[in-house]
Amino acid sequence: MTRNLEKRVELMIPIETSRLKKRLIRILECCFKDNTQAYEIMSNGESLRIERKKGTKAFRLQEHLYAEACKAAEDRDHERAMTFEPHVPKS
Repeated sequence: MTRNLEKRVELMIPIETSRLKKRLIRILECCFKDNTQAYEIMSNGESLRIERKKGTKAFRLQEHLYAEACKAAEDRDHERAMTFEPHVPKS
């Protein structure tokens, strides 16, 4: 599979809040833990599939991020249900 490595535009922005920095670091750490669907791009442009070491638990980044997104949505729904919103009659 070819990859667009020459015509890409990369952007950098500062992450200023410590909460977001910690979240980004956790996400990046999870990216490097993927041992089921991950490939390493070599310096010559070839891709090598990362093999799971014997005895290590399978970790798939996509499943992990999906589960975290579902939990976050569930937490938001629960929080909304606990928020009191007064009834305002229409005029």
